[in-house]
Amino acid sequence: MKKKLNIDIYRKTKHRQAFNRRVKYISFIVLILIFLVFIWIFFINQKIYSQDDSNFPITLSEDSVVGFEKNETGFVVLTNRNLDFYSLSGLKLRSVGNTAISPSIDSCGDHTLLYEQGGTSYSIEKSSQTIAKNILDSKIMLAKVAENGNVALVLQDSRYICGLVVYDKSSNQIFKWNSAENIITDFCFTNNGQGCVALTMGAKGGYAKGTIYGLNFSRKDELFKTEIGNSMPIGVKVSGGSVCVNCENKLVFMDDRGSIFKEIPHPDRLMKCVMAPNNYSVFVFCDELKEKTNLIVYDKLGSEVGNLKLDEKVKNIDSDGKNVVILTDDSIICCDMQLKILNNVENKQNVDKIICIDSFGYDISSNRIHKFLLH
Repeated sequence: MKKKLNIDIYRKTKHRQAFNRRVKYISFIVLILIFLVFIWIFFINQKIYSQDDSNFPITLSEDSVVGFEKNETGFVVLTNRNLDFYSLSGLKLRSVGNTAISPSIDSCGDHTLLYEQGGTSYSIEKSSQTIAKNILDSKIMLAKVAENGNVALVLQDSRYICGLVVYDKSSNQIFKWNSAENIITDFCFTNNGQGCVALTMGAKGGYAKGTIYGLNFSRKDELFKTEIGNSMPIGVKVSGGSVCVNCENKLVFMDDRGSIFKEIPHPDRLMKCVMAPNNYSVFVFCDELKEKTNLIVYDKLGSEVGNLKLDEKVKNIDSDGKNVVILTDDSIICCDMQLKILNNVENKQNVDKIICIDSFGYDISSNRIHKFLLH
C-alpha cells in the first residue's frame, strides 16, 4: 500500500511539473508576441505621425482634385474618382472609391463625410474603415460631420423651403428641424455635436433678412432666434461660448444665448474667410480698383489680433489656429496668427490648394502633393 501511494504522489508531481512547464512556455510565447505587437505599433505610428518627408512629393493620378482637407491622422484628398487618406509623412492609409457626379467632403477629428451635392447618399469614412452609409429620400444641399460622428444635412423638402436633419454614426435620425420661410446658408456644431447654430436667409417687406437659430438636438424648441437685419449670413463659428457670424457686409459676434455684443463692418469686399481653430477667424478683403489685399485676424470677441496688407491678390488661405498660409500667384506666405511673416516660399509649381498642419504646409499642384516648412 505504501509503494502504491508513492507512485501516485510521483505521478501527480510529474503532471504538475509538466503543466507548469507548459504554462511557462505559453506565457513566454505570449510575452514575445505582445512585445512584437508593441514594436510593430510603435514603428507604424512613427511612420504615420512622423514628419518624415521621404514620401514627398506624392504623385497623384490624372484625376481632377476636388477637395483637400486635414483630419486627425493627416490629410484627405478627394478626386472625381477616389477619396484618399494620407498620413503626415505622406503614407497612403486608405482609398475609397467615389462615383458621385458632384462629390464633397467635410472632415472633423477622425471622421470624414463623403457626400454628393444634389444627391441622396452619404458615408462616414475613417482612415481605417467605413463607419456608416445612408441613402435618403431627399436631395442633399449641404452636409457636415461632428467630432462625435453625428451628421447634419440640409435637405430639400417638399413642404418647406429646406430642413435640417441629423443622424448619429449608426444612421439613426435623432433630430429634424424645418425652415418654412428661410434658406439655411450654413451651420456649425456645438457641444461636440450635440447641437448647432444655423444661419438662414429670407426676405421681409422686399428686404433681405438674416436670422440665426440656436438648436439643441435633444430638444424640439429653439434655444434662441436672433435677427441680424438686412444682411446675408454666409459662415459661422462657435468657440468658447462665443458665436462669430460672417455676413457679406459685416461680422456679427453673439454670446451662446443669441445676444449680439459686437458688429464690425467689412472694410472692403470680402474675398475669402477661414474660421480657424483656437478662437481665431482669418478674413481676406480686396480693393479691386487698387488691386490691394488686406488680411485681418479676429479673435472670438471681435478684437483684431493681426493685420497684413499685400500688393497682390490672394488665391487661397488656410489656418490651423497657430499659423496662416497665404497663397498668391508668385509665392506662399507663411505667418503666425498675428500675421507676422515667418517665411516666403516661391510658388514655382502653380499651386491650386493649400493647407497647414503644425509647422508644415502641404500643397497640391499638377497632380502632386508637396510639403514644406512654414518657418
